[in-house]
Amino acid sequence: MIYDSVPEINELHANAMRQYIDTCSVFRAWESARETGNKQRTADLAKAMVLHQRMNWAIRVGTAPRVLVDILMRLYKACLSERLTTVGPCSLYAYEMASGSRLCIPPQPMERKRLTLVAEDEDIVATALAIAGKADRTFEDDGAMLVNSKGFELEVIIRELESVKRFSAVIISTSGHMARMHTVEATYACVSGFDDELLKVLAQMLLECNLRLLR
Repeated sequence: MIYDSVPEINELHANAMRQYIDTCSVFRAWESARETGNKQRTADLAKAMVLHQRMNWAIRVGTAPRVLVDILMRLYKACLSERLTTVGPCSLYAYEMASGSRLCIPPQPMERKRLTLVAEDEDIVATALAIAGKADRTFEDDGAMLVNSKGFELEVIIRELESVKRFSAVIISTSGHMARMHTVEATYACVSGFDDELLKVLAQMLLECNLRLLR
């Protein structure tokens, strides 16, 4: 992926950053409650997440498409999310949220209309596609991937990501909904096919994030 000019980094405004931190806190608590089987706490936190979804929408915290977040949430509830790694342009949503910033890639924003999920086991590919495809009733199989009526593409590929460290981040959609995305650490983002300029920008995003944490 090569661009005519260097991508720029825009820091999230203070209100959006505070709201994102609060959202992540509630989301992690909800995940923990589900994993421990605490149904009452899970239900209570789900209600809190609805409130945060509305706040996220009002403050415009997220930029990810709703269908992407819905796919990731369905895979999480099916206990498949940790067996799938997001690579390609959609992984930028995780890097942006984790660093509290936005990437601006002139002359126009990158088209992030293809979600590529890497599976190391072929036996989960069909199941993952079937579950993820339910996120939008307009998804159709074109032979190589699923494509919905708005041109959003979904593919699950087999690849071994050897010696690659993974990380995850809670991403937020434009509607305020949230889900956890598992991808690779930014230092290994070359597996997504990003060019050298974008890789340098991702490294800078992480550095600036670490500096903010030290303030």
